[in-house]
Amino acid sequence: MPRFLRYLTTQLHQQVPGGLVLWYDSVVSSGQLKWQNELNEHNRVFFDSCDGFFTNYNWQKEHLERMQGLARGRLADIYVGVDVFARGDVVGGRFDTNKSLELIRTHGFSVALFAPGWVYECFEKTDFFQNED
Repeated sequence: MPRFLRYLTTQLHQQVPGGLVLWYDSVVSSGQLKWQNELNEHNRVFFDSCDGFFTNYNWQKEHLERMQGLARGRLADIYVGVDVFARGDVVGGRFDTNKSLELIRTHGFSVALFAPGWVYECFEKTDFFQNED
């Protein structure tokens, strides 16, 4: 898979200027489906084979701290997943999503927002603008 990922990334860069290939934290180097919630030795080969890495959403502060050492100058290429619905064991989410965003930025990573329509989907539409603030 890493070989194909490198090929795909090269081809995309040639045919779509500015295009990016991101790997989602779901498969480990053995080929098993096994979310890690971080970049680590089990999935690093995929990060090294493309433009960036998108972590699963159930990370904690310790995951961010460990990833800083593995990023090798590519902190912004790691997109830390944030589920606005706050499903699972997550930092922030819902009206506290800003807490996860602040923590991610403190560590120098990028953010990948999942389900940003939470306010629109779960509350009265007439209160949308008030709830968004």
